Amino acid sequence: MTTTTPIVGGSTPETDIYDNHQYGTGVPHEKLALLRRDSPVLWHELPDGGGCWYLLKHADVAAASKDPATFSAARGGIVIEDQTPEALARVKTQLLSMDPPEHRELRNLVLTAFTPKTIDAMSSWLRERSRARDQDQEKGSCSGSHHGRYSAPSAALDTAFVMSSA
Repeated sequence: MTTTTPIVGGSTPETDIYDNHQYGTGVPHEKLALLRRDSPVLWHELPDGGGCWYLLKHADVAAASKDPATFSAARGGIVIEDQTPEALARVKTQLLSMDPPEHRELRNLVLTAFTPKTIDAMSSWLRERSRARDQDQEKGSCSGSHHGRYSAPSAALDTAFVMSSA
């Protein structure tokens, strides 16, 4: 992995890639290119305390992904900000917040369910469901997780697993 002297990213506009306001006009490609060149591994202090590491080169990300003992997604989750114990417990159930072997096992299960044949068979159903959700939102009747962003992905996963086992 590339090693550099850590730069405190939260204190200067030149190194801050955390502030989401700068993305309103697009991705700050020039800033990212400069950081990739000069400090591909850097520490970023968060505005409310704490911080996180940025790994800005593919080789560094690949190396970190192969070393879950050092770079664990499961230990603290994948959300940058500190989480309450309840929120952290929820985040840890997500694929991205798992370390091997749990990550690999769940990923393989999902991959076997989402074959091209299954996706083709689900495409019209997913389009209908998406249109219905959009219509509910336009009417203002789309509220809560039942109609919100979690219901469609969960239903798609359920359907894919049922179809792949048939």
